[in-house]
Amino acid sequence: MKKQNFDTIFCDALKCNHCGLCLQNCPAYRTYKQEGYGPRGRVQIAAFLAKKKLTLKQDKNEILTIIKTCQNCNNCTVLCPTGISPQDINERLKNILNIKEEEPKTSLIKNILFKIYFRKFFTKKDNLFLTSSTNFKQIKQSLEMLKDDGFESTLYKEIVTHSLRKLPNFKTYIFDDIEIYRLIKNAIIDGKINLNPKQILFITQILKPKTVKLPEDSLIILSNIYLTQETKEEERKLFQIFKNKTLNFINNRYYYGPNYHPKTVEYLKNIPQKTLITLSARENKFLNKLIKKYKIDKKVELLANLLS
Repeated sequence: MKKQNFDTIFCDALKCNHCGLCLQNCPAYRTYKQEGYGPRGRVQIAAFLAKKKLTLKQDKNEILTIIKTCQNCNNCTVLCPTGISPQDINERLKNILNIKEEEPKTSLIKNILFKIYFRKFFTKKDNLFLTSSTNFKQIKQSLEMLKDDGFESTLYKEIVTHSLRKLPNFKTYIFDDIEIYRLIKNAIIDGKINLNPKQILFITQILKPKTVKLPEDSLIILSNIYLTQETKEEERKLFQIFKNKTLNFINNRYYYGPNYHPKTVEYLKNIPQKTLITLSARENKFLNKLIKKYKIDKKVELLANLLS
């Protein structure tokens, strides 16, 4: 195997402060209940390679077993307070060990339904719509809405995409999930993707104001993700479309999943607005579970679902 300069390749892995925020939100860690199968464990493998505490010659098989468990969900990258990307580090480990990407398995029925619903949106255009939704009706509604606003787009055929790599070659990329939009934007700023930041758009940035219908008694909750100064400025511009609405904006830094901050429940109960609007599909699912479990008298809506 070709000799690798691991202290350069994995220098970011040395920034991990071992806080553990990533663990409970990692599907692999929740399945195996072992440190090595979580993001922190995979980052430590990279750090040990950089420090020469591990060698690929001696430990290759064990490393292979661990890094294959990553499901590319990006939860670890979203929550990391030090700004590193455990998933990206894991991808570098895969490349070094020559692990090929496996094609996602999709049922035959789903493939047929997908082609029926979206056949007219597969023609080559300048714009690509990437969605985190698995609701066919919602995806089609968003595409039709973009078309009505004069912004015709083709659809990424994988439907759900969390990949920071191998984006198809389009002039503009449109996202309906704020976290994926921010991750791609940050990856461009960090030089991991060779695109212009202006090519990446969140869906509300290109819609005419008439297409955004929000409940008056509502509150938009900003997603819990660490932002660079540049992406904060992008976010400020993003919400200009709502400047004439009677809305408030907060940045509530609670934890996702079973590790949520206990104060989150009381915080949600005390919010005067009846409708809470999320911009992330993952955040929406978590908050809906939370208000149901603790019988909080609120309604949680995903912004993409309110666009019409």
